[in-house]
Amino acid sequence: MKHKIIKVILILTAVIAMTWFLKPVGLWLDQQVMEWLTNIHELQEQSLLYQSAEGITVLGSSTVFFLFAAGILAFLLWKRRYTMLAEMMIFLFGGIVINTLVKFLIARPRPHGILSEMEIMGEGIGLISYSFPSGHAFRATLIMFCLLYVIACFSSLSANAKRMLYIMVGILALAVIASRTVIGVHYPTDVITAFLYAGTWFGIVLMVSPEKKTSFFHSANS
Repeated sequence: MKHKIIKVILILTAVIAMTWFLKPVGLWLDQQVMEWLTNIHELQEQSLLYQSAEGITVLGSSTVFFLFAAGILAFLLWKRRYTMLAEMMIFLFGGIVINTLVKFLIARPRPHGILSEMEIMGEGIGLISYSFPSGHAFRATLIMFCLLYVIACFSSLSANAKRMLYIMVGILALAVIASRTVIGVHYPTDVITAFLYAGTWFGIVLMVSPEKKTSFFHSANS
């Protein structure tokens, strides 16, 4: 257990350090990408890119997230995989807590002076939703890793079919993540760090889990 704690501390330190050292590059990237997207939208008004992003971004909403979480947790309860149930509860809802805490800690305003309110299941809760890190991107990444993990552990499909599912889930999640910048409500670094933080959180949860796993794509039997 002591070694696991040390690993977790080292991972968190590395992620924080990388975020800090890449900040100048990130600010430059934010400016370049946002200017390019603004020009694209101005030239084409409601461009196809913008309209597509508006549709796909809904998959990262809190409503979709909570419905997904309820479905996955109910499935694990039905399968009597209680350790994995607890593991995924910590991962999914712990991730939401982490995202919210970082938002208030950094308190980065959204691009173009946009004001947004935090919401649960489509209902506002009276708190400002800051830009960094993106909540939609964070939730999409949580859903992606959770779904990949469940597929790896329970699917009886062939290895090739599983790989195709992994790729499809990954592409869909990345589309949701990118959509937040395309529609202009987040900077690129907001969504990149959301993916990075959620992925790191997934690794930490698996690392400290009592379930024995040889690898991420190993079907655990307990």
